[in-house]
Amino acid sequence: MKQYSDAADMYVSAEHYERAAAIYIMTKNFRKAEPLMDRITTPKLHGQFGKAKEQEKQYAEAAAAYEKAKDMDSVIR
Repeated sequence: MKQYSDAADMYVSAEHYERAAAIYIMTKNFRKAEPLMDRITTPKLHGQFGKAKEQEKQYAEAAAAYEKAKDMDSVIR
């Protein structure tokens, strides 16, 4: 049924923040993903979030996300 937004909201209420953030990033709903990023420990998700922020030309937020992803090449870029 592809009800990604509903699924992500349910993951948040179940406190599965990494799965919720992955869905929000996949559906490009960065407004809802941003508050969850402090609770995320997976470097891959931080890298995806950083890439999205870089495309939106929000470079400071992108650099912070890349640092959490331990991707120093992207931080320097």
